[in-house]
Amino acid sequence: MKKTTKAVVLSIVVFPGAGHIFLKRYKTAALFLGIFGAAAVMIISNILSRAQLIADRIIAGEIPPDFTTILQEVAKQSEVYSSHHQTIISFSLLILWQLCTFDAYRCAKRPLNLNE
Repeated sequence: MKKTTKAVVLSIVVFPGAGHIFLKRYKTAALFLGIFGAAAVMIISNILSRAQLIADRIIAGEIPPDFTTILQEVAKQSEVYSSHHQTIISFSLLILWQLCTFDAYRCAKRPLNLNE
């Protein structure tokens, strides 16, 4: 497998920055990993806080522990909380992943500069 192909596949399949690690561009990899990780943590914490609210209502007896009822409550949670912020973060993650993949391809095409 060619170096460019391997860097792109690692960036697409594993995580943003994996291709840069393969190419020994550790600073760039750390930048992509840091930004991607921070945005992923924001999305996951938002999802977990919504799930915790529903779980608290089930424990309090406000919601019966029935799959259909819980599914309806999840749908209501999505309506109550503005998902605009989460949508922006999700699209930003997608764009970042694409930029990282393109940059891994670009970096694999040019020779390694040890000053980077």
